[in-house]
Amino acid sequence: MLLKLILWLFILLISTNSYSETLCGVNTGICAEINAEHQLEVNAEIKDADGDLISIDSSGNLKVTLGTAISSGVDSITVYPPTPSYTNITTDTGTQIKSAAGYLFSVVVNTAGASTTATIYDNTACSGTTIGIVSTGAQTFLNYGPGVYFSSGLCITTSNGTPDADVTVVWK
Repeated sequence: MLLKLILWLFILLISTNSYSETLCGVNTGICAEINAEHQLEVNAEIKDADGDLISIDSSGNLKVTLGTAISSGVDSITVYPPTPSYTNITTDTGTQIKSAAGYLFSVVVNTAGASTTATIYDNTACSGTTIGIVSTGAQTFLNYGPGVYFSSGLCITTSNGTPDADVTVVWK
């Protein structure tokens, strides 16, 4: 609301005079400046509860330095190598691996089972949205590169085999 008032005052200044003026809101840290060429520039500097400066541009976007972004782990700027976990499954059963969103990186069939499969679900239970069905009848390594995203959870059902397959799932 204060920013709208400041912008309205600038429009009024632009239409009447050609000079430089700066207006700041009381106790807000929001200032707007207009120069002699009638170009509007709005900058906002606000302090957080710790007294650290928070800057936003005239579009309302948060301004951060590269150093701040890297130190806070902003993944869109710096790609950090994943630190995946693994789960080893050795029986025909439903195995809930993760109950939140994450990434599936690979499925390794260490020891083949007899006519067995592993069904991979995006769910907290071994049902619902199927990510894929993997034959575990032969030793294999399935690499999903940077990872397949799952939004609800990761659950894998291994079935139909005697002997059971030995499967390792790599995830984060």
